Amino acid sequence: MLSALHCSDEWSGTVVGIASRTDEPAWAQACLEQFTLPDGRGGTLPMKRVFSVEEIHKGNKAGHLRNIAQATGIELERMLFFDNERGNCRDVAPLGVTCCYCPDGVTAEIWRLALENFPAPRGKMGGPQGVCAP
Repeated sequence: MLSALHCSDEWSGTVVGIASRTDEPAWAQACLEQFTLPDGRGGTLPMKRVFSVEEIHKGNKAGHLRNIAQATGIELERMLFFDNERGNCRDVAPLGVTCCYCPDGVTAEIWRLALENFPAPRGKMGGPQGVCAP
């Protein structure tokens, strides 16, 4: 999905951010430098190039998302947030962000459910049983 967001005309102009809660931001940055994605033309691109904005530091995800909103000018209610920890989704949902709990990563199915449930009612996580998971 990250590759499609970066390479597809359909998602042109979409701002993709990363929010990571870590005690070791330098290590997280080094990891991002190592991951690659298909570039849509038979090659690869560094995953780090996909992200327009990064919040990689200590703190909670609600703070990360507020900072991203401030940096980009995008309203929290216009954001989709994917996380593999349910607690992070619970922290962010009251901000008005549509949250998708995805313990196995952002699969094509999770992506589809996220789009179907966007926007989620304020304070609720999108998807069945309150989460965006099959």
